[in-house]
Amino acid sequence: MKQGWKIVKIGDLSDVITKGTTPTSVGFDFVEEGINFVKVESITENGQFIPNKLAHITASCHDFLKRSQLKKGDILFSIAGALGRTALVTENILPANTNQALSIIRLKKSNTVLPEFILKALATGIVLDQVQKFKGGVAQQNLSLAQIQSFEIPLPPLPEQQRLVTILDEVFAALATAKENGYAFDGKDFETDFKGKNPIVLTPGNFSENSKLYFNEKNTKRCSGKYPAEYRFNKGDLVVVMTDLSSQMKILGKPALIECENVLHNQRIGRFIFLADLLDKFYLYYYLQTQSYSSKIKETATGTMVRHTAPKRILDNVISFPPLPEQRAIVAKLDALSVETKKLEAIYQQKLANLEELKKSVLRKAFRGEI
Repeated sequence: MKQGWKIVKIGDLSDVITKGTTPTSVGFDFVEEGINFVKVESITENGQFIPNKLAHITASCHDFLKRSQLKKGDILFSIAGALGRTALVTENILPANTNQALSIIRLKKSNTVLPEFILKALATGIVLDQVQKFKGGVAQQNLSLAQIQSFEIPLPPLPEQQRLVTILDEVFAALATAKENGYAFDGKDFETDFKGKNPIVLTPGNFSENSKLYFNEKNTKRCSGKYPAEYRFNKGDLVVVMTDLSSQMKILGKPALIECENVLHNQRIGRFIFLADLLDKFYLYYYLQTQSYSSKIKETATGTMVRHTAPKRILDNVISFPPLPEQRAIVAKLDALSVETKKLEAIYQQKLANLEELKKSVLRKAFRGEI
């Protein structure tokens, strides 16, 4: 330990360590506009708030949930789901509230502790190693407030805290720019002008067994002969996800191609049935990956905690298509582009991984007093 540094517990630096409540559990509903309500998915991995991912509650709900009313300078630390995500509450999101997946760390007023330094300390391997220790090698999905209080971090004198925060801010800004340049390449969708009528129907399954987005021999439930053919997926079928259990709707409306025979499916997955030899299956598969289609499916989804779409909403996406030979020529070009894209994506993903490792290395050195 560098001279002048000491090890302190987060609980000893804090006036309050608490968490919030889901409004619906105490009789309130979320609303379209109102008081900001912060969830884990409202915070990026870099600790920034995402405005369009903030939920909203009424003023009366905010008043009722007094314990979790946020204040400027509060540190948020996720204790459920994506463990260890951090953010510093700023004036621009207030008034705001939060739920039980985020702990609220309210530091004591002090002339020797810089909140921005504590925030960065909570994002280091020093704290994340303690999170792993609490998990004990099992798939623990949450941390307790007592565990948050017991986190130990190194604390240098205030001038050193200020110096390190300045250095880390500059380094992280440079790394973020490098990441953005890498991501600028990513996410190219197949787009065209889709008009006309779909020569297809979409039928949901009606069994309760789970199926997954990516279908192969290892991750599917297999059918026995007792299930009618119309309730099975078979190799080559084009299917789409109609219910998304995640809060971010990452897979709602996504397509997949079945890679094996006799796969049992449920009502959460739909299968396309082609009524005429007019539309190439792979042409439709690429369309289902476009941004315009994905946005419409998410906009028209229903449900609060679990989001759903339906066959009719998917089929409302009308498309235009050239004759089959031209469709297949387009598919061939997109296949070739996809191969090249995946090669470049792999290169950029490795670069991004290297940048993330560099960030961790800088943090480790900073909190060992080596910068």
